Amino acid sequence: MEIDKPSTTPGPAAEPKKEVPNVTPPKDFDIDAYLSGYTGHTRIYRLLFMAGHSKELEAECTKRALDELKKSQNVAYVDEPSRPSSAQSVQSVQGCLGEGRR
Repeated sequence: MEIDKPSTTPGPAAEPKKEVPNVTPPKDFDIDAYLSGYTGHTRIYRLLFMAGHSKELEAECTKRALDELKKSQNVAYVDEPSRPSSAQSVQSVQGCLGEGRR
């Protein structure tokens, strides 16, 4: 796996912004095989983690996480402050997939 240097984006002076490196997955990376060890909300968290750390996997993982959220009955998930809301997830998926693939 390659890790790109994070971009330096200036943040507020009082609170330094955490920089997240972009991880490039190996060419033979199999999302299904990786996710086979996870179920339920842990599966959603893993998908969102991968989407947030890899530009190459962002669209696919965000879409899959949204699909998993739709199957879930835990509406409190979207209220967790450390997790993106379902509206953010939808916007992210739509942005990644483009106008014609919504």
